[in-house]
Amino acid sequence: MIQSLENHRQAGFSLIEVLVVMAILGILLSMGIVNYIRNVQAAEVRDAAALITSQLRQARAQAQKDSVDMKMSWNAAGQYGLGPASASSTMQALPKGVQLRCKTSCEGSSVTFGAPFGELRSATGTVFELVSPYEGIRSYEVRLVGVTGKAMMVPVTP
Repeated sequence: MIQSLENHRQAGFSLIEVLVVMAILGILLSMGIVNYIRNVQAAEVRDAAALITSQLRQARAQAQKDSVDMKMSWNAAGQYGLGPASASSTMQALPKGVQLRCKTSCEGSSVTFGAPFGELRSATGTVFELVSPYEGIRSYEVRLVGVTGKAMMVPVTP
């Protein structure tokens, strides 16, 4: 009789084996979600830096093309405005809480691209830093180089 019971034993997984596999999958999944969220937050800062760089390049090009002085201004709340120097520009915040901070040549809270060459009128180069509201996310610098005012984006090494 004992031999017949052993022959009828079913193949499969025990409850403990299933629970161990589920625990391992849960740990791996949670690590993946955390990494995914960190990558999304880092991409938000990178995208904001690319946006500011692009808008500064467009403002410089417009100053050259239309022979109109273009100005970028900012405030302590991390908002910025971009438009003709003769008019006041509407301040806007960067997406996802990314903050804009001026690091060098910050006198007057604005920079102006002068017509007709698009050169910087107010400074000889300005550096902005774009910072994530979350801890441990790499920030980016947007640099206006020399008097030419060419904009470039550079990651900041932590």
